[in-house]
Amino acid sequence: MSTASMWVSIIAIISGAATGIGAPIISERMRRKSTRRELLLNRRIDTYAALLRVGATIRDNAMTWSAIPLADLQEEEDEELNRILSEIRVVASLEVFNLAKKLLSTVQAFNRTLVSEARPARREAERQGHGDSEPAIRARMRLADSATEIDQIYRDLMSAIRNDMSD
Repeated sequence: MSTASMWVSIIAIISGAATGIGAPIISERMRRKSTRRELLLNRRIDTYAALLRVGATIRDNAMTWSAIPLADLQEEEDEELNRILSEIRVVASLEVFNLAKKLLSTVQAFNRTLVSEARPARREAERQGHGDSEPAIRARMRLADSATEIDQIYRDLMSAIRNDMSD
């Protein structure tokens, strides 16, 4: 056997061994990467569903509370939205994350208006024996503005989530 054919045989043996050893390693690595992607996608779907559920409740409450004479209204619960926002920070697209932050800040502004303007106006109207008063109506108008903004952000959020999930 010549030296050249001996080297060709050695190279063939080494490359066959490398392929036999490397193929399962590469295959396992690709499987793990695919599993991680699938887990991330599932978590993203769960988080988006929770965000949309909480967002719909907040939007509906804000729209209702801004349309009726002020009764025993309570602040919107933004704790759940805060919790979901932390999850979104990890799994969502930047657009969805920014819209969720905007939704949270708008809900907090709604709550501030409710606490600092609407409730005191309602109490004053009740104290004076009126069912409604000009300050109470103005407070409801401000709540209506915030509710409309919450509704628009929620619609933008749904659209961003649809876009994110279709990519």
